[in-house]
Amino acid sequence: LRELRAMDPAKLDDATRLSWQAFELAEERRIARHRWRNHSYRFDKNGAHVSLPAFLINTHRVETEADAIAYVRRLEGVRTLMEQQLERASAAAKDGILPPKFVFAYVVEDAGNVIRGRPFDDGPADSPLLADFRGKIGALQVEEAKREALLARAELALLSSVRPGYDAVIAWARQMEKQATEDDGVWKL
Repeated sequence: LRELRAMDPAKLDDATRLSWQAFELAEERRIARHRWRNHSYRFDKNGAHVSLPAFLINTHRVETEADAIAYVRRLEGVRTLMEQQLERASAAAKDGILPPKFVFAYVVEDAGNVIRGRPFDDGPADSPLLADFRGKIGALQVEEAKREALLARAELALLSSVRPGYDAVIAWARQMEKQATEDDGVWKL
C-alpha cells in the first residue's frame, strides 16, 4: 500500500486509475482485517478436512500422467497440511476461538468418512479418495504398469499421510469437544 501511494494516480489513464483505486481499497480492507486473521474455525463443516477431498474429487482433473502425479503429491502432503491446520486451530483455541460443541461431531464424522474403505480397512469398497483416483487413472492413456505404480503410490500416500493426518484431526476434535461450549454465532468471538 505504501508503494502504491508513492505513485501519482493523476498520471494514470482512467482505466489504470480505477484499478489503482480498487487495489488501494482492497489493501486497506485487508490491513484492517489482519487483526481478525485467527478468528476463524479451521475445522468445521467447511474445514480443510472437507475442502481437500472435495477439491481432489470435484476439481482436480487427471488428464495426463503428470496430473496423476500431482494428485498423489497432494495426498502425500495431507499429513503436513493437517498438522499445520491443527497447530493454528490449537493456537486459536487458546485464545478462546473454538467452534461450538455441536460442530465437533460433524468434524469427527466427516473426517472418519474420508478414511473409511480400502486401503484403510477391509471394507467392500474403496475409500472416496482411492475410488476417485482409481477412476481418474483408469481413463488415462498410459501403460498398465505405470497405472499400477501410480495406484500403489496413491495407496501408500493414503496410508502414510492421509490416515495419520485425519486420525490427528479426529483426536483433536474429540479433545476440543470437551472444552467447547454450546455458544454459537459470531458474537461469541
